[in-house]
Amino acid sequence: MRRRAVLSTLGALGALLALALAACSTGEPTAPTATPDVATSSAPVPSGFANPELLVDTAWLARHLEDENVRVLDVSSAAIYGDGHIQGAVNVPSSQFITTVGGLTNMVSPSGMFAQAMKQAGVGDDTHVIIVDAGNMLWASRLLWTLEYYGHQDVSVLYGGMAAWRADEREVTR
Repeated sequence: MRRRAVLSTLGALGALLALALAACSTGEPTAPTATPDVATSSAPVPSGFANPELLVDTAWLARHLEDENVRVLDVSSAAIYGDGHIQGAVNVPSSQFITTVGGLTNMVSPSGMFAQAMKQAGVGDDTHVIIVDAGNMLWASRLLWTLEYYGHQDVSVLYGGMAAWRADEREVTR
């Protein structure tokens, strides 16, 4: 039984990695929706993506930072988060959503632990979670998968992560 659960988890992680790689592929870009007070993103979400609701660009996020039901979760290490993050973002390092089980690392946290971490981060059932990663998007895609695994309905990843946010010269805070 345990072997089946591990294989299922590994299969799901492989599928998620494929999703993340597909999201990073170079496709025909779509024109971002601009508003007069917010510049467009230099990294718009590519067209033809099978699940465009899983990605938002920097222009979308900048327009929605003040939305009551949007919560930005930054999966960077505490040190990287401390060097500058998106205003209002909550630091949720990977240690809050992975664990070691039977000597196997990077396993899904038990539901109670995960629910507590999300509650502390300000995530409720109706929250649109936007995940930001300062690295290669591995932890962003892992948190997206974990949220969906536990049934959260509204999750997106910032396309290009903090690199795109900074490239667009958007404000960071400490």
